[in-house]
Amino acid sequence: MTALPEGSFRKVIPILRVEDLAKSVKWYKEVLGFQGGEIDGTVSSVYRGLKAEMNIYLLQADEENPVRRAEVMLMVEPELQEHQNEVGPGLALKAWWDQIKDTVKVTVPLERKPWGWYMFDIEDPDGHRLGFFQHGPDED
Repeated sequence: MTALPEGSFRKVIPILRVEDLAKSVKWYKEVLGFQGGEIDGTVSSVYRGLKAEMNIYLLQADEENPVRRAEVMLMVEPELQEHQNEVGPGLALKAWWDQIKDTVKVTVPLERKPWGWYMFDIEDPDGHRLGFFQHGPDED
């Protein structure tokens, strides 16, 4: 077996079951600014970033496959790099946080972790926990 080079691994796409697919797509697009969202039967893909680097598949729940709460960590740094250069390290995430914090269910407010990440957690309408983080500067 030939090993793949480390650079071959690019992203993970979480799959979240939702109660109301159209309502969930609307929330991800209108509240979080995701793109895409075309519904194909019981599935939709919403995304942000270059080449859809931050991508989530939403699947309509049913009796056999109900909603089961998931937790997903999403790194936003690449998408906000240009803005980060304007406002300073770690502050791009704060600027986005300031835009959305009053329109989402917050489970953990924006904070700087001891290991240097800026991070906050929210819940989507189906109770899935979404953690957004950005690497902070190496030094304060």
